[in-house]
Amino acid sequence: MLIGELRGKIDKVWEQFWTGGLSNPITVIEQMTYLLFIRRLDDIHTQREQKASFLKKPIDKPVIISTNLEAYRKRVTEYIQKNKNHITIHKLRTNQAITASELLQLEKMLFEQGELGTHEQFVKAYGEQPLGSFIRSIVGMDQAAANAAFSNFINNPSMNASQIRFVNLIIQYLSTNGVITAEKLFEPPFTEINDAGLLGVFNNKEADSIVKTIEFLNQLALAK
Repeated sequence: MLIGELRGKIDKVWEQFWTGGLSNPITVIEQMTYLLFIRRLDDIHTQREQKASFLKKPIDKPVIISTNLEAYRKRVTEYIQKNKNHITIHKLRTNQAITASELLQLEKMLFEQGELGTHEQFVKAYGEQPLGSFIRSIVGMDQAAANAAFSNFINNPSMNASQIRFVNLIIQYLSTNGVITAEKLFEPPFTEINDAGLLGVFNNKEADSIVKTIEFLNQLALAK
């Protein structure tokens, strides 16, 4: 049985996790184990820094603190997918404009509930990038929304088979990946239709129209 000072310390640690939004005992244990591991690595690195400073030599075998990025990214993906019907995530998925206020609320939901850690951890795992675009890259774009965006092409009777296939491939890509860049249209799988990619299938005017449509879609993932 835990008694006295030790029990009090454990209760305080538990309270910190609880107020941070973590109530699952297994998740708490995982977080505590990770923090203890990182603390130990930090202590080792500090000792080696002190030794190197005293001897006026480079640090011997510096400790590289590396998080389990694969596990962290899996947790982020699962959490976002689980909450894909959240109003702002739904708007991103269905290609509706979002406001700065909605994006701020989404950021609070992601990083203040404790399950995904801090925004700093997120940046370390994914780098600096627009949150709206990132969310859509996880949940994808609703195919009906993508079809609507490219309806002028889909309903154009003058489109040939390669052009139709190319546009459908863009829609499929958006449905899975949520966002796409113009550069991607000159890479696989689009070059499987024509080695030159976009410009091998469409003339410059048509290609420019497709790129502008893509830019518009990407812009809607950003807050206004």
